[in-house]
Amino acid sequence: MSYLRIGYKDGRFNVPNFQDVANDILKVIACKEKKLCAEIKRIFRITGLSLSPKEFEIVSGHVADYFNEERYLGRLEGFVQGVKRKAASYGLPFDPQMYRVDLAESLFAVGVKNAVRRGLTSVSTELSLYARSHQSPSVKSDATIDDIIDLKPNFCGLGINLNALNRRFWAKKYKDKHK
Repeated sequence: MSYLRIGYKDGRFNVPNFQDVANDILKVIACKEKKLCAEIKRIFRITGLSLSPKEFEIVSGHVADYFNEERYLGRLEGFVQGVKRKAASYGLPFDPQMYRVDLAESLFAVGVKNAVRRGLTSVSTELSLYARSHQSPSVKSDATIDDIIDLKPNFCGLGINLNALNRRFWAKKYKDKHK
């Protein structure tokens, strides 16, 4: 898209604003973060699965590779090289100093580091929501305890576990039906 704005027109070689190009690349990183988080939510909500500690470590490694800043830092330089090639195709020299490419590259490097850090944190947090904690098999987790009446600090001091009540009700109905 930005390459389309490069060209020789009205006796002048036109190039896009390099800071705008850098911002477009940073928007791509933010978009990847957002879409990856949405996809993680979608997959785990549909399947109802969770990640074991080993699986979490493997997936976290892939996410860290995906949001590695080295993957993105060279993209603006690649764009600048494309501008140089386009200028050369018109027989024109391209002077990066004239367009203050160094300033755009410095700001871009800081932006990439921030965007990558933010993306990695966001996606890792989303993944951690679907990771199983490591417990010994002899200890029941709170989610598997089927006590109908709970003594917990709440409004009246006594609570009813509706999920456990519902499971026992349907289990009894099923048992009575198939006698």
